[in-house]
Amino acid sequence: MATFTPILEGDITKASIRHKIWKHLEDSNIALHPRPVFSHIPNYRGATEACDNITKLDAYKYATSIKVNPDKSQEELRFLALRDRKQLYVPTPRLKNGLLNYIQLPEPSTKAIRRCASYNGISEFGREIDLDDEIRIDLVVTGCVAVSREGWRIGKGEGYADLEVAMMLLLRIMTPEILIITSVHDSQVVEIPESIMQPHDIPVDIIVTPTQVINCPRRPRPPGIIWNLLTTEMLSEIPILNVLREREYSSGADVSLKKTPEDNAQLDRASGSKSKRGVSYRCLYTDRCSGGEENNNYQGEKSLPNVPYTSIRQASPVPNPDREDELYEASSPPDVDVSKYQVINFTDFYAQNPDWTLYKQ
Repeated sequence: MATFTPILEGDITKASIRHKIWKHLEDSNIALHPRPVFSHIPNYRGATEACDNITKLDAYKYATSIKVNPDKSQEELRFLALRDRKQLYVPTPRLKNGLLNYIQLPEPSTKAIRRCASYNGISEFGREIDLDDEIRIDLVVTGCVAVSREGWRIGKGEGYADLEVAMMLLLRIMTPEILIITSVHDSQVVEIPESIMQPHDIPVDIIVTPTQVINCPRRPRPPGIIWNLLTTEMLSEIPILNVLREREYSSGADVSLKKTPEDNAQLDRASGSKSKRGVSYRCLYTDRCSGGEENNNYQGEKSLPNVPYTSIRQASPVPNPDREDELYEASSPPDVDVSKYQVINFTDFYAQNPDWTLYKQ
């Protein structure tokens, strides 16, 4: 078994743990193609053995449908799942064009299965799953950069894996009790302090390496998407979030987002003055955004829900007093009176009308 010193000293952050793991895999020549592994879920020597070990678990044997990430380190598991006639679902890379793809075998030959299991095969043979399709996933297998025996998982810092699980929970594609497995090199199993984990972080239940299987304590998971940890930037990068957000909003859920400095600057440019709503937040689903948490208790003027301002449509001419939070008007251009409108959805409205400033009546 490979040895590695657990990370216990110095300034312990997710970023520092990632960097130390990536550097160790590269310096020790454990990393495999694609290299360098920095900023990626790493592929490593022994990944095939780790995937084979997963197939020996009862959770795998009894599962009929499995979600496996598109990472190179789990390509062998995708192959084995297709070989074993499992229903294989793979997330759309970076969630750009939907949530999941169902991999359809053109023929049951080993060559065809290998092709379907490859990264290119996911797009070639994958059928995008509609949000209203009734599917149920029995087992989730995810990649990571580092993981602890307590089940704390650290990804590459972009938040996609956490969002995938959150969206599947929201859509009831999976249940909160589902087992989540990760496959890693032994040296990726390190000590991770609970204090650096965030509410959106999805813990794992089982860690599988080339040499061992580690059962972690079962921990509660978020019931779905935590909207106030997301920013408009992330919604623009992942269009499916806008669809889910509109559904949640229609059901009466609070879908307010965190604001970023860019959001405030956009409002300032539109109004021609300093925004009274302006407080800066960072997107906690990723480690890429900047900003502080010290403004969480801001009690200034209540701004409109931080929905990407995209579309506006007329509702009843008489505003509904029971939905006061939906009533807004525009300050520019002055010759247009929108006070009789009920704003239902702001998607793309602001982008198409940058000279409009929306504010609560």
